[in-house]
Amino acid sequence: MTALIGFAAVKLTPKETHIPLGGYLVRYSTGVHDDIFARTLYIAANEEVLIIACDLLALYGVFVRRMRKIISRKLGIKENNILICALHDHSAPDSLGLEGIGGFFKYTLGANWFQEIEQKIIKSAILAKKKAESAKIGVKSKFLNRYEKLTINRRHPEKELQYNLTVFKISNEKDMIASVVNYACHGTTLNRDNTLISAEYPGYLIRKIEKEFKPHFAMYLNGPCGDINPYLFPEHWDFDKIDFDYFFKGDYGDFNALCSYKHTERIGERLADHAIALLKEIKTRDIETIEVFTKKIEIPISYNFPKMKFTDKLLIWFKSGLFRVLKGYNRSNISYFSYIWTKKGLVIRTELQFIKINNDILIIAVPAELFSEIGEELIKKSPIKNTIIVELANDIIGYVFPLKECNFGGYEIFGLASFAGIFAGTYIKNKILKMFETFKDP
Repeated sequence: MTALIGFAAVKLTPKETHIPLGGYLVRYSTGVHDDIFARTLYIAANEEVLIIACDLLALYGVFVRRMRKIISRKLGIKENNILICALHDHSAPDSLGLEGIGGFFKYTLGANWFQEIEQKIIKSAILAKKKAESAKIGVKSKFLNRYEKLTINRRHPEKELQYNLTVFKISNEKDMIASVVNYACHGTTLNRDNTLISAEYPGYLIRKIEKEFKPHFAMYLNGPCGDINPYLFPEHWDFDKIDFDYFFKGDYGDFNALCSYKHTERIGERLADHAIALLKEIKTRDIETIEVFTKKIEIPISYNFPKMKFTDKLLIWFKSGLFRVLKGYNRSNISYFSYIWTKKGLVIRTELQFIKINNDILIIAVPAELFSEIGEELIKKSPIKNTIIVELANDIIGYVFPLKECNFGGYEIFGLASFAGIFAGTYIKNKILKMFETFKDP
């Protein structure tokens, strides 16, 4: 079957200059370094699917569901066949509305700039389907070792990322027309001192690929990078002689001080070089079938763990009480987190999404900042040859980690960004492993 594939990029950069930026403490934009986008891929065979990647920090599930409904109504695509993810860009507008203490106690996402972003995301979906043409797809992956100096595990710096760089190639009868790149790295080459809007390293990656194969459409999907940061040390430093204990103490302040646009460009363009090399090797073929599976889940929340520090217990007590009050208050941005009170107690109600193309491509969409170890295990155990993970997809439930990480503490485990509790990582992993049984040959 010859599939129809379309794509579109719509600029999300707000017209307003003084708006809150996400990912760090309260700060406001003073200008634009480079534009941010919503990039959309449309594929139609026996099913229609949309994959939308936004240069944003994250998106609440309630807004994703609203956009899905509108897109479905306008295009006739099933709501569950629409994947909307954020690339976890810390230099983009604050799409969670947590730009300071005010975001915890009031609703700020009714602002014009945020409403415009939603409208532009929807527009990108409409344009992608409108531009669809007959096309084929191919895929190839590559392992990048630590000496590439692209990423580093901020919690365990000597632990090497095992998640591959994966590239999808899309071609029509004559030329390669588009590509999709998947890797795992936080959008934090720039720190809280940066007040310019930027698409971060994915922006440089996309621009270099598009320039190399002009005319071309490129897109990036971020993988399981909950504990994976960009490598910010000077390249001439000997990796094996770095005093990691010094740079990664506390909240990684000494490491984050190394942030700069030089790293943004270096990492983005270095990843692009690897992607370009793979694209020249990939052969494309017809898309015969598309299958989409959506699993609604309820994650029981618990923060109790033996041997916690008193300060961790205090923060958990404060966080649990604060979220409970603000969720009930329903007039703050916090109220959009997916907390639900059931007879069994407090849970997070969210979803997992699986898009299977032919019998050898699987896209797993996870609504969290997934730690790399879980992602690597899922890839290893997947029955589908070319499996990738897309994080912060369709919702945001914070950091999701292996239970053993509780032994090391840290803000990812017990801090305000740990919304789903300590068992969410195990819960999500087991749900996905169970779903794998659906894909195995009878």
